[in-house]
This record gives sequence, C-alpha cells and structure tokens, in this order.
Amino acid sequence: MPGPQYVVISSGSAASAPFTIDRPASALAILVPSMTASDLRVEYGTASGTGFGPLVKTDGSGAVFSVCSGPGPAVAVVPHVVTQWVRLFSVTTQTDVRTYQIGTIVS
Repeated sequence: MPGPQYVVISSGSAASAPFTIDRPASALAILVPSMTASDLRVEYGTASGTGFGPLVKTDGSGAVFSVCSGPGPAVAVVPHVVTQWVRLFSVTTQTDVRTYQIGTIVS
C-alpha cells in the first residue's frame, strides 16, 4: 500500500496543484488542517492536469460533495475515486500555506 501524499494549497490560492492517486483506490481519507474557513472540495480531471470538475453527491441532487465545511481541523472520507487525476479546491482563497494529507482506502 502506498504511503500518504501531502498536497499544498498556497497562500492566496484556492486550488492545489493536480496530483495522481495510485490505483486501485476505492476511497480517499483526507486530513484537513486548520485553515481559512471554507468549503473544501475534491475535483477529478479527465486527463493529466486538465478538465477538472467537482465530485457531486450520489443522491441525484447535483449538489457538490463537501470534504470539509468550516475552519478545520478534520478528517474526511471521500467515498469515490472517479479518475486518477485529482486536485483540492477551496471555495475561499487561503490566507496561508495549507498542507493536506491524502491517504488511499482500498476495499
């Protein structure tokens, strides 16, 4: 099993750089640090570094899946890994560098 990945959202930014998830992974565990209060989302890409869109809830509402809503810290489970290309997106621009730990869950 691969070790965790550390992903950064830089000060003044709202999105992390794209990163890849080792397959097979059925879910993700994200350790969210204290951060500027925001709605943190996971976005999946259609190819390496392009075409990112947010994960939406599976209830048919079309509402975006929220990893964490608030200032953190928190531990969240993202229930679906759609593609291997991923980035984190914060609705509110972060006022300092934030480092998130990403672990894969293999069922």
